[in-house]
Amino acid sequence: MNMSSPVIRIGLIGNVDAGKSSLLGVLTKLKDGEYDDGRGYARSQIMRFGHELDTGRTSSITKEHTTINDKIIEFVDLAGHEKYLKTTMSGLCGNCIDYVLLIVGGNMGVVGTTKEHLSIALGLKIPVIVIVTKIDVAPKNKLNETNQNMKQLIKKTTGGGFAIMVNDDVSMNQCIEHLSERKYTRITPLFNISNKVGTNIPLLKRFLGELPNKYKFKPEPNVDKFWIHHVYVVTGIGTVLYGITTSGEIHKNDKLQMGPFEGKFKTIVVKSIHDDDRNEISTLAMGKTGCLAIRSITKKDSIQRKNIRNGMIVCNKPHCSDTFEALIVICHHSTTIRKGYQCVIHCGTIRQTARFVKVENLKDKDNLNLLRTGNYGKVTIKFIQRPEYIENNMRFMIREGKTVAVGQIKKVII
Repeated sequence: MNMSSPVIRIGLIGNVDAGKSSLLGVLTKLKDGEYDDGRGYARSQIMRFGHELDTGRTSSITKEHTTINDKIIEFVDLAGHEKYLKTTMSGLCGNCIDYVLLIVGGNMGVVGTTKEHLSIALGLKIPVIVIVTKIDVAPKNKLNETNQNMKQLIKKTTGGGFAIMVNDDVSMNQCIEHLSERKYTRITPLFNISNKVGTNIPLLKRFLGELPNKYKFKPEPNVDKFWIHHVYVVTGIGTVLYGITTSGEIHKNDKLQMGPFEGKFKTIVVKSIHDDDRNEISTLAMGKTGCLAIRSITKKDSIQRKNIRNGMIVCNKPHCSDTFEALIVICHHSTTIRKGYQCVIHCGTIRQTARFVKVENLKDKDNLNLLRTGNYGKVTIKFIQRPEYIENNMRFMIREGKTVAVGQIKKVII
């Protein structure tokens, strides 16, 4: 992998058994012209756990990458089953996703978590590309119905946007032109593919290789920051952190701060750095994913794997807070949200229960201290368990029961 090449991060979402892992296996593990056998061969190349192979259902966040047109495409395969929805939300919020592929089974239609996944992606303002799979086994009338239902769903959920069927270079270039615009576009590409026969797979690969970056990293002056996604303990090496540099650069032998551990940070030393191809490198630049082998600066501050959790970072200018002010939009809630309401906040790699300590409705002045479906307002939120590393302008999501809300941090209260 050429570490100087641009990286496009694409999340795969959609209902269980829609063909997400099979598509990822075809795109990243099989040779050009080689396709799935229809019995799970492609997905078996990327699944991480035995129970995933047995059931055919992804339960974790799996990452694979390939190179198209000198561009690194990093795929993030997310779970489709409803009981793993929190894992899927964490993957979308914390992996700096440029685009999502919404996978829909052509023989199943718009079912299960399809609508929920679409609403989450749109709430996070991630451009969506719809992939209708299994067209080789889908009856023609069912396939036409699925395509029509997806077009109607896109129009409804995007507030007037529309889907363009991509089946040749002309329609592909039309979609690329729209996606290259700086502003958020309401154009949604729609592909019909077969992982077994290979229909439109070459067209999809060319399309992915032409996509521009959409996620905008916001570097801070003299701030080096690394979001932790996974933790490993390697024999003979010790603790290894996998994640992404979101600001500045991480260098070998850097002394940095890791945390927060109950509101405090511990000093660590970066012993070595490896890229996604396991090549040892000296610097992990902003926007790149890789592994950091670390050690504590003193034995007294040794860090055990069990104490490293979601939401922790490695940085040179640490701070943390348990309270912030935010603007929030309530997409759906069955009753009312008021002071004291508790929910799970998904913000970057953070996933923690929080409480609303102040609510101000900016839409309905007659109900100033409560929020209902469709309302937007200014709220003050406090994490219940521990402070976290949060920053102004970070986006977050709430999904509790049938409650769905999106927000943006406006002021961190230190």
